[in-house]
Amino acid sequence: MQQVQKRARQRRLLKLLEANPLMTDEDLARSLSVSVSTVRLDRALLNVPELRERMREMAEKASGPLSAMKRASLFGELLGLEPGQWGLSLLVPDSEMVSAEDGAIGGHYLFAQAATLALASVRPGPSSIESARVRFLRSVFPLERCIARSKVGTRKNGRSVVSVRTRVMDEDVFVARFILMTEFEEPESRAGGKGIAHSG
Repeated sequence: MQQVQKRARQRRLLKLLEANPLMTDEDLARSLSVSVSTVRLDRALLNVPELRERMREMAEKASGPLSAMKRASLFGELLGLEPGQWGLSLLVPDSEMVSAEDGAIGGHYLFAQAATLALASVRPGPSSIESARVRFLRSVFPLERCIARSKVGTRKNGRSVVSVRTRVMDEDVFVARFILMTEFEEPESRAGGKGIAHSG
């Protein structure tokens, strides 16, 4: 009976990490109603690396398709990326980001994480933000793990719609919808269109 319960718990642990690979051992212990030491033993038996190693592996895989320029401009740590489809980043704010009397961080940090992830998520090439609609759903405090996920939607007429949702644990804290300019058309006079007529 204990072996059956153990296998069921380990299957659930794997499903939890599949849904959120950034869960700490403490998070897993709370979700599974077991001790942290039990979680660590299960991870060892399942050959699941600790959080820091999982993050390192994710970051290495994600940075491959991203240009050096876009990688340098990211605000937060890139953990996953499929250009033209989706992106994933992590921001763990520190006390220097606090800008409110209640100890919350400035909302512009969440915006910066989402905006730079949106720009990284579109296909390689120049891009810029044309417009953005954002909602701050609750305050975020230092050391809370902010996981932003982007999804690239409609692409039309040189513009891409990118949605970003930022969560702390299972709670949404910030959502945004960006319209990005992903293609730059040259003026007709430079693109071989109609030239300028000269009289004479």
